[in-house]
Amino acid sequence: MEFLYLLLAAFVFFIVKGLIDKHRNAIKLHQRIEREYGTFNEEDDFNILYGEDAKVFFAEERARNDRFVIDDITANDLDLDLIYLMTDKTGSAAGSVCYYNMLRTPTFDESELKKREDIISYFSENKEKRVNTQMTFTNMSKSHGFHLYFILEQFKSTLDANAFSQYLNIFLLVAAVIFAVINNTPGSLLFPIGVIIYNITTYYMAKSKTDSYIYAIRNIISIINAGHRLVDADIPVLKEENEKLKKLLPKLRPVKKASWAIRETVSMDIGSILLDYANLIFHFDLISLNNAAKSAAKETDTIIDLYKTVGYIDALICVSSMRASSKKWCVPELTKEGKPHVSFKGAYHFLLNDPVTSDLDTENHVLITGSNASGKSTFLKTVALNAIFSQTIHTCFAESYSGSFFKTMTGMSLSDDIVSGESYYITEIKALKRIMDEGGEYPVLCFVDEVLRGTNTVERIAASTSSLKYLADQNKLVFAATHDIELTTLLKDIYLNYHFEESLDEDGDVYFDYVLKTGPSKTRNAILMLKTYGYDERIIQNATALAEEFVASGTWNNPSEAKG
Repeated sequence: MEFLYLLLAAFVFFIVKGLIDKHRNAIKLHQRIEREYGTFNEEDDFNILYGEDAKVFFAEERARNDRFVIDDITANDLDLDLIYLMTDKTGSAAGSVCYYNMLRTPTFDESELKKREDIISYFSENKEKRVNTQMTFTNMSKSHGFHLYFILEQFKSTLDANAFSQYLNIFLLVAAVIFAVINNTPGSLLFPIGVIIYNITTYYMAKSKTDSYIYAIRNIISIINAGHRLVDADIPVLKEENEKLKKLLPKLRPVKKASWAIRETVSMDIGSILLDYANLIFHFDLISLNNAAKSAAKETDTIIDLYKTVGYIDALICVSSMRASSKKWCVPELTKEGKPHVSFKGAYHFLLNDPVTSDLDTENHVLITGSNASGKSTFLKTVALNAIFSQTIHTCFAESYSGSFFKTMTGMSLSDDIVSGESYYITEIKALKRIMDEGGEYPVLCFVDEVLRGTNTVERIAASTSSLKYLADQNKLVFAATHDIELTTLLKDIYLNYHFEESLDEDGDVYFDYVLKTGPSKTRNAILMLKTYGYDERIIQNATALAEEFVASGTWNNPSEAKG
């Protein structure tokens, strides 16, 4: 009898301890959410695996939906993956992949952007509601490797496995126990013990093949539970999402019911420990897996809709955190009326710690000249990113931003393709051709840095001039940067000229102010940069003489002739 009391006391102790630990963990989670809101992820905290999961989800969404997205070239040019890793403060895997998908999928729907703004603003202004909602997402699983579309296809085709054998294992154990009770001899106990050993062995054999499926069901349960908590919270700004959740969740009751033996999260509370031992002997979770997977396979569209709805809300709270982490941001004003145009004040590059801001208001094509490292590429990226952000996260990093709805495309940070054997020049002309081919209802906002730099000077200038004229004649607004000062004259009737310039400080070093100025560039600094980095003075003198000779005569002489 004393043993039973001790057992009961131990049971009560573990229950109470579990409740206390759960409460402490909730407090710590609450504090972490408050501490991390409005901050950037440090490079050491980047989870590249989340990024890979996000890319898989984006590729699946892209394949299933015929709509404009930020393509890989543009995403690479603008470091969108880095921006995602720096700013991803979502609590769930669903939120993380939906946030990445949002960054790369501009919307042209004004009502959708208004809805996003309402949700972002609400959670920015209502801390308690935001933190409680973040708790809902953070309690969900955020481990990598859950590829929704793939796993749902697997549920349709490959799982059923050996459901009959799992029931047979239970039957054998029950029969062995009955046999031992009827015989009531020491030797008869060997039968249930043998069956238990057999069940444990076969459990681990089956478990190794089904772990990924159990993990998937655990994630789906987590999403379903989050959906219920969001509905229960009844947040006014989420009325549309909650109505959708109320229609989706009842359809997934069979999935939730069938997955009774699969825990949402791995924990060490007494109930979870007892369930683990029961699963080990009776294979409850394997049976549950088969039933839940069959139910899920019948509701794949419902699960996808639920996943994206929950992830959408988590992603917009992440945008709220992104705003809180930024020195300056604004709500963009977009229009579908009039000529393609863009206007901004105090715009800056999101990734720079101490950026110089820029102002521009134009419906004309823009040609930017300037020396090396003067700020041309950074300016192009600043405009391109703000244009994309205006139609994705409805947030621009500027004092003000207004413009047309655009399809934004770039051709900037290109390189040779070693795998395909394509040269740099071939890569360039393909990148430029894809911009030329993009059309449709909405104008293209395109950015080209150093047009066709991968070929000789004469043909580069000729081909660049012709290509930029062609782009200007289409439904596009073009921003181009170049070192070729000749283009400023050749394109002066089509493109407005702007430039960045440098100056020399007292020590003779090159200084950049990174301020956008009107007109073509009048300075060059490539040779001066050689001096700054310690090149031999003879190299600098010969290069200067050659350049001056060419400017004066229009022809090149060899170094010895130029020097003499």
